[in-house]
Amino acid sequence: MRLLKKLLLGTLVLVLAPFVLVGGWIAWEHARDPLALIRSEVPSFDIAQDETYTVERGGEVRAYHDITLTADGHEPIRITVSLPSGQLARDLPVMILLGGFRSGRNSLKHVPRAGPNAVIAYEYPLREVIRGKGSPFARVAAARRSALAVPEQLVAIIRWARAQPWADPERINMLGYSLGAVVVPAAHHMAAANGLRLGPSIMAFGGARLKPIIEANIRLKPAWLRPAIAWLAATLLRQLEPATHLPYLKGEFLLINSLDDEMIPAVSVRALQSLTPEPKTIVILPGEHIDPRDPALMAEIVGITRSWLLARGAANPAS
Repeated sequence: MRLLKKLLLGTLVLVLAPFVLVGGWIAWEHARDPLALIRSEVPSFDIAQDETYTVERGGEVRAYHDITLTADGHEPIRITVSLPSGQLARDLPVMILLGGFRSGRNSLKHVPRAGPNAVIAYEYPLREVIRGKGSPFARVAAARRSALAVPEQLVAIIRWARAQPWADPERINMLGYSLGAVVVPAAHHMAAANGLRLGPSIMAFGGARLKPIIEANIRLKPAWLRPAIAWLAATLLRQLEPATHLPYLKGEFLLINSLDDEMIPAVSVRALQSLTPEPKTIVILPGEHIDPRDPALMAEIVGITRSWLLARGAANPAS
């Protein structure tokens, strides 16, 4: 009888342990200062690898640099820098381009005729984590660490870009689309906390309030689990919550959203538009979420982006 009781007790402990751990983790997250992330010290990253080649797109030849930046104890940063080819580039406006989860260098194909401007395409560190192995808890912890590293990496990129001979340090702009728009507020806030001023910035097809955004994008079954999982994910990522950082931002902002965005709920769009400080420009497009496979839509978005930046002197005309 005693052996049976011990077996039952052991089984109960094994069953409850994960819930206790998750519950403790959530309680710890709620007790933390949500602004602690942006106060973190950002180290200097140095070039560990630079692969250079040329690409012709839209009748323009560009010099591409696939660059890896590293610092001891920190995840590597992977970017592709697009510069005008065949000339000594100086004082170029810099566009830090943040696309969707799988964009990275591929996002540059949506920037035809970049002209006398530098474009930096950022690759999220999460891609390698998702491909990795290990227990579900270990992978969740690793994914969270990588997600929270994104603002730090973007601040390191801004600092690195400002020191480059081809860059105009007074004209560095952050352009976020889809997922990129969601991470811009935390990165922008962290840059300011590190004494780095940004030029006009863009948040396109994004939103605030992470829980409804996550819930709208998970395909978990049964469906009744989605609100709980979305709440858990939003809690673990609360230091990235756009609604927390937006009121602190200073600068000019362009917000682009769509009327029927299936990936960004209306409540999140309204929160983004109301919490983003002035001066801001809001553009509402018909249709659904941004689709890189729709050339007409992408051309329209690029046109809106370019016109808005040019009007503020934040970019050079392509011609």
